[in-house]
This record gives sequence, C-alpha cells and structure tokens, in this order.
Amino acid sequence: MKTGKSNVSCPAFTMMELMATLACLGVLAGLLFTAVGRARNRAAGLGCINNLREGGKLLTLFVAENREYPLRRNEIEDGSPYPNHGSSWTQSIYGTNETSEVKLRLLNCPAAKYKRGQERLHLGYNSQGILGKGGYPPVGLGVAFTGSVPRPVREAEVVNPLVVSLGDGYSGSADRVVDGSASIGRVILDPSVRDAVQPVWRRHGGMVNLAFVDGHVEAVGWRRAFVSTNDSDLIIWSRDGMPLANRFP
Repeated sequence: MKTGKSNVSCPAFTMMELMATLACLGVLAGLLFTAVGRARNRAAGLGCINNLREGGKLLTLFVAENREYPLRRNEIEDGSPYPNHGSSWTQSIYGTNETSEVKLRLLNCPAAKYKRGQERLHLGYNSQGILGKGGYPPVGLGVAFTGSVPRPVREAEVVNPLVVSLGDGYSGSADRVVDGSASIGRVILDPSVRDAVQPVWRRHGGMVNLAFVDGHVEAVGWRRAFVSTNDSDLIIWSRDGMPLANRFP
C-alpha cells in the first residue's frame, strides 16, 4: 500500500489569463461606480425637488393667510407698512426665527457642490421674473409698484398659474448665469459678469428644478429656462402671462 504524496498538480493561471481576469474585474468595478454615482445624483436631485415642494407648500400657506406674496426684501423693519413680512422672503416663508439647520435642509440643493467655505443658498425665489432692456417693471412675485413705491404682489395679480415660484438659485441669461443667489430669474447681466456656466448647467444634467404657483414641481430644460426668447417659454417667469420677448435684445 502506497502512502506517498500525490503527484497530481493543480494547473496554474497563465499571465494572459490573469490579465484577462483583472481587466474583467476593472470593467465590472467601473460599471458599479458609474451606477452608484448615478444613483447618488438621482437621490440628490430628488432631495432638491422635495425641498422645493416643501417650500412651495409654505409659500402657499403664507399667501392664503396674507392674500399677497412675500416681499423680496422688506427694507424698513421699524415701522414697516408690511409687518406681516419678514426682512426677506426666506424669513417670511420659513419663519423669523429661521435657523441655520432650516436653511441647510430646505434652502439648499443636495446636488450643488461648492468648495469648503463657499457655501451659498442653492434655492431662490422668483422675485423679479425677467429684467431685460428698456426699464420694464419686474413681473415676478417679490415686488410690485404703485407709482414708484414698492409693495407686495397681491394674490389677485398672479393670473398665470404656471409662473415659477421657487427654483434652483440661478440668475442670468444665456451664457452668463450666476449661482448661489436668493432669487431665480432671467436677468440681462452686465458683460463683465462671466461666471462659469458649465458647473451650473451640469448640476441636474442640463435641467433646472422649478416649483410653480399651482403647486407642481418640474425639471425644465436649461435652454427653455435661460436661453430661449420665445414667449411660449418666457411665460414661466411672468405673473400676468403677458408677452415678454420684447425685453430681450
């Protein structure tokens, strides 16, 4: 009876087989990281939409109680004719005892990325709508005028239910759009303003998250929101639904 070790040997991997295996693992890891990244971006986008939806509800409550929209800024705090408004639209909607925690949770977009120390508001209020050429009055929700005196926009003056109320805090037009603003709208910026538009454009994959007065939240294409000068697209910025194309050069 033989008791020695077996002479049968296990076949070893060749170098080519090892390289092929590692290449396959690399491809699988790349696919996994891509899928995880997409899932993370989608979750961040949904977080932005949920914050806008919550802000829209608070805005609706303010309007239902006061029959007017929050002032963009309530300049005169002592003896103001509008004591029901906070010093800013954020305080009017989110409360005068607004905390940094509330700001971080409801006024920020989880998909926005800034360097440390450069954190800014990511969600803005359609306070002026469109400011183009010709000195036309603002058509947003944050201010109206009686003569030259600013006042709140009355609920009855908002006849377009598909006007933007809140959205990503972008302000500008075409190739000059600034981010991190407390407002959102189409503004013809001075030519000296050359903020990098590409990082802004990429935040939601070429889309802009917007909340509307009628209560719905929608992702709108970048070109429709900030590039197009067709009245059918510009109407989202106007509380009265009037044509606005003549405000652009």
